[in-house]
Amino acid sequence: MTGYAKPDLYSDADWEMVQGYMRGKDCLPPQRRNPAYMHGYRNGMSDASGILHERADVLRRRANMIPGVTTQADLIKRADPMTPIQQATVETLQAEGFQIVLQAKDIVRMTKGADKRLVRADGSVKRANHVERGVR
Repeated sequence: MTGYAKPDLYSDADWEMVQGYMRGKDCLPPQRRNPAYMHGYRNGMSDASGILHERADVLRRRANMIPGVTTQADLIKRADPMTPIQQATVETLQAEGFQIVLQAKDIVRMTKGADKRLVRADGSVKRANHVERGVR
């Protein structure tokens, strides 16, 4: 990935992680040994081999400990902002114990145990049946 320029959205550590991932995915030896690069490299090797070496939540926590890496919470903040009525509805549900699972362009998926909800841009709430891939 030496021919690609770092996107403005990525921090230096994020870009190191991406470069390590691509090198590991291609089954090439690592070029650097810093934590972000090696984290990406190990993930790439796991994906290339099909053998997962760690659970996703472990990898996520480990990545959040690397200095300079953009956390999932920061990515959510950068996402398209919610409408004011949608934000109020989400805050009300969070006060009731719901957690955000996914914030997409026009919906927010929330969960509290087995109770799953969708909050639309107009503030309406619908019961949902989404599959959780990690609660934030």
